[in-house]
Amino acid sequence: MRKLSIVSLFLIALGVIGCTSLNDLTLDDFRDLIGDNNSTNFYSDDIVPSISIAYPTNNMTVQSTFELLGFAAGEKGIENVFVFVMKTNATVPTVIPAVIEGDGTNQLVTFRAAVSVLNNGYFYVWAQLHDKEGEVVNTPQRIVYVSSSVVDNEAPLITIQSPAANYVGISGSLQVSGTAYDVSGVSMIYVKIGSTTNTIPYEGGSWSTVFNLGDGQFTIEAWGKDNKNNSGGNVFRTVTLTNAPGLEPVITVYRGTSAINNGGAGYNFGSLLQNTSGPWISFTVSNAGNNDLTVSAPQDNSSDFEISNANANPLLPGQKKVFYMSFYPKSSGTKNATVTIINNDTDRNPFTFTVTGIGTNAGGVSAPDIKVYYGSAAVLNGHYTNDFGTFLTNNGTGSKVFKISNAGNTNLVLSSVYENSVYYSCTFPSGYSLPAGASTNVNVQFSPSAAGIHWATLTINNNDENPFEFLMKATATNGIDAVPPTFTVSPYSANIASSSFDLKAAISENGKIYYIVITNGATAPSSLQVKNGINYGAVTVLKSGNVSVSASSLATMNITGLSSGADYDVYAVGEDGAFNVIASPVKVDVMTVGGQKYTMIIDGTKDANWANAFSVNGTNTLAPVDIMKLYAANDGTNLYLAVDSSDPLASWNRNLLVFFQIDDTLSAGTPSLSGEAHFGSGDTWDANWKPTGAIFFKIGGSETWKGTFAHKVNTSGTGWDNIIVGATGNHGISADNLFVEGKFNLTSLSLSAGKKIKFYVVITHQWNEYSDSSLPMTYTPDSDVNNVSSHTPVIWTQNYTIK
Repeated sequence: MRKLSIVSLFLIALGVIGCTSLNDLTLDDFRDLIGDNNSTNFYSDDIVPSISIAYPTNNMTVQSTFELLGFAAGEKGIENVFVFVMKTNATVPTVIPAVIEGDGTNQLVTFRAAVSVLNNGYFYVWAQLHDKEGEVVNTPQRIVYVSSSVVDNEAPLITIQSPAANYVGISGSLQVSGTAYDVSGVSMIYVKIGSTTNTIPYEGGSWSTVFNLGDGQFTIEAWGKDNKNNSGGNVFRTVTLTNAPGLEPVITVYRGTSAINNGGAGYNFGSLLQNTSGPWISFTVSNAGNNDLTVSAPQDNSSDFEISNANANPLLPGQKKVFYMSFYPKSSGTKNATVTIINNDTDRNPFTFTVTGIGTNAGGVSAPDIKVYYGSAAVLNGHYTNDFGTFLTNNGTGSKVFKISNAGNTNLVLSSVYENSVYYSCTFPSGYSLPAGASTNVNVQFSPSAAGIHWATLTINNNDENPFEFLMKATATNGIDAVPPTFTVSPYSANIASSSFDLKAAISENGKIYYIVITNGATAPSSLQVKNGINYGAVTVLKSGNVSVSASSLATMNITGLSSGADYDVYAVGEDGAFNVIASPVKVDVMTVGGQKYTMIIDGTKDANWANAFSVNGTNTLAPVDIMKLYAANDGTNLYLAVDSSDPLASWNRNLLVFFQIDDTLSAGTPSLSGEAHFGSGDTWDANWKPTGAIFFKIGGSETWKGTFAHKVNTSGTGWDNIIVGATGNHGISADNLFVEGKFNLTSLSLSAGKKIKFYVVITHQWNEYSDSSLPMTYTPDSDVNNVSSHTPVIWTQNYTIK
């Protein structure tokens, strides 16, 4: 492919305004990429390159001078990145060449651009990538508000790139390196190990310093100071150094999940038509040792095989990198090659393996074979292929790059390539001849002048499948969407296990759902902090992520790597395609399996006050009682139950009866009552009673006592068990005679996850038949029906589930 000069690339950048529908990485993605030394591990199999802005975020307020951060990825490396800045009511942007950090031949690079504007107000910002194959891709436009009055009082963002977390190495010289960012610019980096602090004047890009250390475990602390004298952003990393023998690298190579033996067979590419290119097959090189592994770029000894993403970056213990191979037979017959990786593993240097494949000539028949791709996805003839996204009319522009390949063994002639809509455009030379195994790109632009959904057909006339056609779609709108989506299904947890669970939710528009996981009770985040997914204030974000969703479609996010039996707070927000974020995050309480408690769900909602008030008004004039609240709680071992009343429970020697059912499916109806519930004098101990001891929590006021309850197993077959508390003599009654409580063992109650419990509360008048004997004892109702104060049921159906 013809290479473009810097001047040509810059002119193209000036002429292209708009965005694609490629998804942006968030700031946490960016921080992960630059903070974990992932440049050697990243490879995009998409032929179409990608670019994303990590900072500033959409709708952010910035100073009149700020730094834009992002990343760019391309299969063959990055040629240039340009940043565009334009007032929202303007038509011509300012173009700023970005500074590419690192080697532009890498598949992934970070880039920075210093942006300065003269006026306050709303601005569009976007970035444009030119890769080394001449392909051009834009990020979606973002809107930022520029204000010269913005006060920077935030510490810089500091990352440690090397050494890796929990690094184990040889004592002696240790190099510490990382990156820094601040809206006002970073002036100084400080790195401390033990009592030694190194000071590094920051000049942009990466920072680096060296310590000379002996044996032991060391904590690295790094922080920065910006040009406004804000200090902080402290980050930490622990390393272990030793001069003991046994520290050495170990090279391992995998094809998929299968390890390849040194000197053994690596992969059979099968049969392929000569002069055609097969799929890219991935191989992984990893360091299974406990010291740094240096490796050369993998090489093979045959022109019939190609290697991509080959580089010589060192690997720390536990790190890995991926390279790719493709079979491209130049002639028929069996083709073999040996792949060689030079390294410092004394037992496996060099590491070699063989690959093989067979080239065929299809019986001597010569024919072209057209293949069309968007990214790595094949486009089928006669099918719908891609949604360009949504853009503003007379301002927004989107582009998609489609790849045309010749998988045959003779020239593919592309006589013409065109689209059939005034809102789309593409330029392609007529009569273009594509040799066997070669590829070329078609760039299709969408430039809407009217609102609505616009369809188009791209037609490729050729000497194979003629014509080759497929549909495209894009949407144009007259205004800026400023309304955030709503949750059509509020976030909830499912499939909770000892170290993982699923978070499920749906929003009202196409967009994304973001989440973070923090420790139980930590300070709640803002919506932007949930979207960023990084630590905020004193809060450590344990897990974060996002998923692209369609409108009102239930999305599932699988969250793993958690501790068993632990409480977590999970927060989620939704964002639409115009980057409008739901204003308030939704919180989900989750407790992983293992030492779990049970949570009582009341009418589908966990009540912060344990319960809602209700009333039981008796019809008998001797004993009317208002029940204010029924409380239920548990500590994973016992169920606690309490009743609060506005009337003295002890007057007229009243008793409290709480009947209950526990089952997967609860039966209808109410328990049958006859006569006066009482403890009769001379009653005997019954083995069916299960003594439960005292309860120890306090609600307030004078309720500092310890009450007792007892549980009698149902033997009558009515479906109801009952709980009885005697009123007189303060058996389970507070000092002010208004409160009664007790506790029950969950195992004894057979109350487990998924079970339901239903309560039926009755207050009875005891008259003179109460005996102040020690509980527990047998219970027998008598025939004094008139003394039952209330048969009105107070029924709560409770779902007990593991948090």
